Amino acid sequence: MFEQILLDLFAESEAEFERFADRAEPDGEDLTAALWRHFTDLHRRKPEFQRLLTWANLEEAVDPAALASVRSHENSRLRRWFAQEAAAGRIRADIAFESWLLTLMGVAYFCNSNFRTLSRTLGESCLDDAGRIRLGADLGVVFSGIRRMGVSPGLSGCGV
Repeated sequence: MFEQILLDLFAESEAEFERFADRAEPDGEDLTAALWRHFTDLHRRKPEFQRLLTWANLEEAVDPAALASVRSHENSRLRRWFAQEAAAGRIRADIAFESWLLTLMGVAYFCNSNFRTLSRTLGESCLDDAGRIRLGADLGVVFSGIRRMGVSPGLSGCGV
């Protein structure tokens, strides 16, 4: 039953992604900032999603193949967009898709699950609406402009 509830939440998340995707084809707005906003908005609207996901990971309560199946369409579309953004020079060509996506998901998850602590230690404006927009833009700059020093590009076998 727990697994089914989590899979249902993933299905809702995919439906929300499709609505986001219909509005956000990477044309104009920075994909990194737009996707960051989508992930943070999702966590804000559905806090139960991150709680159940955390529990599932801690308890190894959900079959990884089932999760991979649920995320496959979304990841496929994101890979295509990522390649387009990299080809256009808006994301560094030496950044791996997996690194980019894991960073956006991880930062969104961390910011939302630690909102109170971060607001108190970094200041309330850090994660208010304007702060989230600024952080999304800053993440876009990180992925478009930082040069690697002595690190080979890409992850092998990450499988995100």
